[in-house]
Amino acid sequence: MKFDSDSINKASDLYELALEMSDSMSGDSSAILQILEQASELGDDRATYARASCYSDGKFGSVIDNKKANRMFFSLKSSDVAEALFAVAYMYDVGDGVKISPTTALSYYMSAALLGHLEACNQVSEFYREGRHVNRDSRIARAWKKRSKSDELLISPPWRVWLR
Repeated sequence: MKFDSDSINKASDLYELALEMSDSMSGDSSAILQILEQASELGDDRATYARASCYSDGKFGSVIDNKKANRMFFSLKSSDVAEALFAVAYMYDVGDGVKISPTTALSYYMSAALLGHLEACNQVSEFYREGRHVNRDSRIARAWKKRSKSDELLISPPWRVWLR
């Protein structure tokens, strides 16, 4: 789905407003959820991730709906939101709403890791350390482990979409 620049700017402004409200708790929880929903519908991937997280963990009094959360996370599988890619990887790793697929999990962990997500770097390291669906390689495992202890800002590419 394509969005025009006005929609993108409005979506971004709404997402920032929801963050401000959640930080200051100046708004009621239902208003924050509605604003995130609007921003998501206007195409803000950060808002989609935040809303999916609310459906997943009940934040801001959201009704927990794992199926809806999973659908929203999956809608971000081609995004540059590292946290969303990590969430999709985890779903495949443990079978949360999908059939367990270590190969698919590794692919999404790798995508998130290349965006600088530290826990994803750690997970990639574990795949290589254990030889799980890749050739065991302690050198590659150590390199990913080292990267997992880096500063996220320094290892992330400029196109990564940050939640904050």
